[in-house]
Amino acid sequence: RAVSGRQRPPHESGELLREGMMERTFVWIVSAVIGLFGVFYLVSPTTLTASAGISSDASGLTDVRATYGGFQIGIAMFLAWCTRAHVSLALLLTTFVIGAVLLSRVVGLLMDGSLTSFHLGALIFEVPTTALALWLYSRSSNA
Repeated sequence: RAVSGRQRPPHESGELLREGMMERTFVWIVSAVIGLFGVFYLVSPTTLTASAGISSDASGLTDVRATYGGFQIGIAMFLAWCTRAHVSLALLLTTFVIGAVLLSRVVGLLMDGSLTSFHLGALIFEVPTTALALWLYSRSSNA
C-alpha cells in the first residue's frame, strides 16, 4: 500500500496481522488450554490425578504440581509469546510436544490396556491438536 509515494511495510499496513490469523488463533487456543490445565494441576492436583487413577502422598503431589503444572504453564507462556512473531515455531513445538504426549499415551494404552474416560478425553484433545498443528505448520513459509 502506497503512502505518500512509498510502499508501506507489511507490519505497518496490518497485512502481517491478517496473514496467519488462523495459525495465530490456533496457537492462542492451545496456549490457553494447556495453561488452564497447568494452573489446575498446580492448584488442585488431586482432582486430575484421581481421575487418571493416580494417587500420591505429599511429596508426589509436589512433583505433580511442578511437572504437570509448571511444565504446562511454561509451555503455555512460550506459545503465547510466539504469537507475536514466531507462530511457525509455536506450531512446531505444539506438534512435537503434544504429538509426543499422544504417542506415549497410545504406547501406554497398548502396553497397559487401561483405556478410561480420562484417556479418551485426552485423546480427543491430543489427536486433532497434533494433526492441526502439523498441517498449519506445513502451510507456513518456514516448513
